[in-house]
Amino acid sequence: MSPSNEGRGYVLRRLIRRAVRAMRLLGVEEACLPQLLPASRDAMKGVYPVVETDFDRISRIAYAEEKAFLRTIASGTARLEEAVVLSKAAGKPLSGEDAFALHDTYGFPIDLTLEMAEEAGLKVDEAEFRSLMLEQRQRAQADAKAKKGGHADVSAFQELLAEGETVFTGYTELEGEAGSAAS
Repeated sequence: MSPSNEGRGYVLRRLIRRAVRAMRLLGVEEACLPQLLPASRDAMKGVYPVVETDFDRISRIAYAEEKAFLRTIASGTARLEEAVVLSKAAGKPLSGEDAFALHDTYGFPIDLTLEMAEEAGLKVDEAEFRSLMLEQRQRAQADAKAKKGGHADVSAFQELLAEGETVFTGYTELEGEAGSAAS
């Protein structure tokens, strides 16, 4: 199992991210799993032998996830802090639009946005966030359905076909002449 956006992988991703966040709250800004995982392995290897036998792979995956999330936190925290300042100045909660942008564009988890906004004394417009997430989900589903049903935009491909057959010579020649219809 690896960290992912679905199922058990999502639970694993959230656990790693929670550990990173907890360590940051304790003042540890750099990667800490290289120090923590060996202790965890030693505590669990009697009950879960695979933790010891597969430790290199497990730790490599966990370290990569931690490193990626540290980058996400760094960029997301800076953007969240800007949004918090603006929201406080306006005397309003953090907008769902800001929370959505952090989540959708920067991969900043909504639960982390909620926690950090609360720490700053702000609420988040969760209803607006959920509405924007629903809209995005519906767009993604419609796009996937269109692609699956063969209704994707193929007009550029059809234009190329209309210009005539292309003869591929790459198997027999190292060089060749080329041109475009625009020239």
